[in-house]
Amino acid sequence: MSPVSSQQPRELVEVRFALRPAKRKRPSRASQVLPCKEPAQPVERDSRPPRISQVLALAILHQERLERGEARSYAELAKLANLTRSRVSQMMTLLWLAPDIQEELLDLAEARARIPIREAELWPIARHLSWRRQRELWKGLKAAKLM
Repeated sequence: MSPVSSQQPRELVEVRFALRPAKRKRPSRASQVLPCKEPAQPVERDSRPPRISQVLALAILHQERLERGEARSYAELAKLANLTRSRVSQMMTLLWLAPDIQEELLDLAEARARIPIREAELWPIARHLSWRRQRELWKGLKAAKLM
């Protein structure tokens, strides 16, 4: 077999194939909702604290790790916690909130309250340097969420 010289024309190869749409799986029997003969029982409240309380508590834990020297940067924290650096930065932004707002968010965990506040809604509030302004925005957010 001789090597291909640069003077020989190249052959074009045409490949044809057909793509078939994937077959939809029918729902398994376990995922189907079946009628129940017994009356519904009241559902117990979820025993987990609200997500925002969990994230704030984790941010406090990460700050303590930094202060103890277990990690020297957000990058090291991210590696320890198996998170991305940007996620650690997002979480740590909550520590910029006024102490009374942080306390109120952590108290939600004790009350097992279910509130529709998302973490991303708190980031713009936390970025204000004035705690007075943060408190005003926090009151407005609570009023909008009917807490």
